[in-house]
Amino acid sequence: MNPSANDNGPLRVGAILQGRYRLEAELGSGAMGSVYRARTLEGAGPGAAAQVAVKVLRPELIHDARTVVRFEQEARAVGRLRHANVVHLIDVGRTAGGELFLVMELAEGVPLSQVIARDAPLPMRRIIRLARQIASALREAHEQGFIHRDLKPDNIIVGRPGQPDERVKVLDFGVAKDTGAVGSSVTATGMVVGTPGYMSPEQANAKPVTAKADLYAFGAIVYELLCGRPVFPAETVIESMIAHVHQTPELPSVRGRRLDGPMVELVMRCLEKGPEARPDSADAILGVLDDCEARLIIDESLGRSAEVALHGAETIPPGTLPRPNARSEAAIDPLAKTIPPDGLGLMNAQVMATVVAPIKVPTPPRAGTPPATPQASTPAPAPGRRRQRIPWGAVVAGLAFAGLLVAALTLAGV
Repeated sequence: MNPSANDNGPLRVGAILQGRYRLEAELGSGAMGSVYRARTLEGAGPGAAAQVAVKVLRPELIHDARTVVRFEQEARAVGRLRHANVVHLIDVGRTAGGELFLVMELAEGVPLSQVIARDAPLPMRRIIRLARQIASALREAHEQGFIHRDLKPDNIIVGRPGQPDERVKVLDFGVAKDTGAVGSSVTATGMVVGTPGYMSPEQANAKPVTAKADLYAFGAIVYELLCGRPVFPAETVIESMIAHVHQTPELPSVRGRRLDGPMVELVMRCLEKGPEARPDSADAILGVLDDCEARLIIDESLGRSAEVALHGAETIPPGTLPRPNARSEAAIDPLAKTIPPDGLGLMNAQVMATVVAPIKVPTPPRAGTPPATPQASTPAPAPGRRRQRIPWGAVVAGLAFAGLLVAALTLAGV
């Protein structure tokens, strides 16, 4: 491949765009164009990042009006979203050869799809950390009037994966829908947009979509974080689309054990076929995630396993957690349950027995029994002598063992 020194011909690694950006390496390519890592030059202006990502529209598509509009729409979407979990737009331009390009923040890290393939099922604390950032990016996009429509693990970059400060960046708003735009639509009526494995039923049926289509994709992604496999494993695109439209997803499971708890409830609610049955908004999802984290902290403080607490409680029915955040009530109101009157909904009998000291109630004397004579208090031990303690634990254990032995001998007829 012969790199070009300028942007007059087809772009190659080494080309310089408008005297400001030198393409250094191709990071990937798709149906609309290619993405390069580029270095800013002196002409890029003050405060420009040393390295950026440049997305270039394919040359053969610059005469396709619909594709050009979609490319420009991505520029508008990214330009309006100033959020820590969305890539930032830096510049927009056109080469001397007529090719359109976007200059964006370079998101360092690996695709979430790699994290899933390598690490899933993920620990609950990490799932909450990643899910919160994805939902936060969706909230920003939806509040600004954009629906992503192609949210998937490949469009999510995770920086410093596995570290407590790992950072999510949502990419590729190329098929985003601007709900505030007036006039013509970028996609034709009856056109299917999205990726089959994460496509909402209404998208698969080429019906109008709302922000709740993104919430469906969010549920499909978190499902994979929970159990390491897709909602509907399929061999073909058609099989995947049919499954998302008609099949009911199974509860996520790990090594044959079905998972349970508030996180699973949230995921299954997001995967409802009807948009009206899904959470109200990304903000409502954030409320549920706040509650999941609160439950995780409480359970860890009680010494319970976080995986038992949020992946599948052994004796705690799902939904019994008090919901301190009002946003979660709006999110999963049909699933909200009150605290049972006989407990806190967070502690089973075993936990309660360990944290609540038993109260000793004196037994009343039987009729005719003379009152007990008060005993003189035991004198304090002389200085230098330590009072000898009776090992009550050993005594009780011995008596219990003796009782069991007698019962066994009786049953054996000895």
